[in-house]
Amino acid sequence: MGEKTTSKLNFLLLSRAFNIKDIDLVITILKSPLELALKLTNHIIDKNLEEISQDLDDIKGFSAGITSSNRFENFIAKYHGDLFKFQQYYHSSYRARQGKVIENLLAEVLRENEILVADTAAGARQILSVNYKNDIGKTDVDILGLKNNKILIIQLRSRDDTGGTTAKASLVKLLKILLEQPNIIDSGLEILYLIHIFNSDSELQKQSLIDNIAEYLNIVNKKEFNSDIVASGYSFSQKKILLKLSYGHKQFADTVGNFFSIKSNNLIDSINKNIELLSSWDDLWTSYVVASFELKNIVEKGSSSFDYLKTILNSLKSSSEKVQLNYNSIEELQGSINLIKTKVIENWKDSDLIPVRSPADQSFYIELLLYLYAINSIKNKISID
Repeated sequence: MGEKTTSKLNFLLLSRAFNIKDIDLVITILKSPLELALKLTNHIIDKNLEEISQDLDDIKGFSAGITSSNRFENFIAKYHGDLFKFQQYYHSSYRARQGKVIENLLAEVLRENEILVADTAAGARQILSVNYKNDIGKTDVDILGLKNNKILIIQLRSRDDTGGTTAKASLVKLLKILLEQPNIIDSGLEILYLIHIFNSDSELQKQSLIDNIAEYLNIVNKKEFNSDIVASGYSFSQKKILLKLSYGHKQFADTVGNFFSIKSNNLIDSINKNIELLSSWDDLWTSYVVASFELKNIVEKGSSSFDYLKTILNSLKSSSEKVQLNYNSIEELQGSINLIKTKVIENWKDSDLIPVRSPADQSFYIELLLYLYAINSIKNKISID
């Protein structure tokens, strides 16, 4: 093993366990991916792989070669199936959680600019039902904001090329319900129905998206609709609803700022500030890469680096020096990890378990093992709500 590396890891799950207060906003925005990170960490350490795999349907059996690899009774063939299931679980789970991060991020941006935001989709639907004096059903609402007798409804996508015709039309399913309602009770109330694509450089299916929306809403004058929806917005004047499509931060800020009479630069600043807050946390990527490496050890050897680490930690704890992780505070835990990492490196004899070869990478990998082990050890103290 090599010399210890210098690194400054930031685990929000540990900060939460020790009730560090200045991370509440980041935890709120990243709640969903942090839940995934905690789940990955716990299950890979506990070797509960069934919980982080997905059953494969018959189609994947023959289209992904799973059935074919099952014909062979060796590690390589078995690892293929387990790896495929794990990766499928992770990426399908992450995709859904990415959308929640964007929702939470933009909701916080609105709150910072004195716009009241419904805490839940059910709460948003309740606000609309009250104003229309009718139940609008359980149609999804990503974000709903209120200010000065104005309602902002936002339906979000990270890109415009996700999903087919039905998925694109679903963005205005709620709008169609509202258009079919009797006129809104408060004649002074205005509604902006904003379809927002978070990435500004993903106008890959912009016209297809507009065409699908127009068809679903039974728009007659398609030329006017195509122009207005991306410019000032398409007005359903009798219903006092404006429909707008925006891409990226600037268009979002300009549209929302104009609707609520807020300076667009204030909204841009809020977006950039919150994105910067999210740029330095290590829970998810470390749990994912370590789980990916350790899956191979578990399938091939029946044990993981965490099993070996526990043996070393128990030995150090019972030694004359009585070295062990210190959970009194996050600072003391970090300090004890730095101290113990050196001793673990000195006592680590099974180099085959470590998936990397350079001394610096081996040192860093052991550091990751120690942090994830610590998270697992105090998981009952971690609340992400």
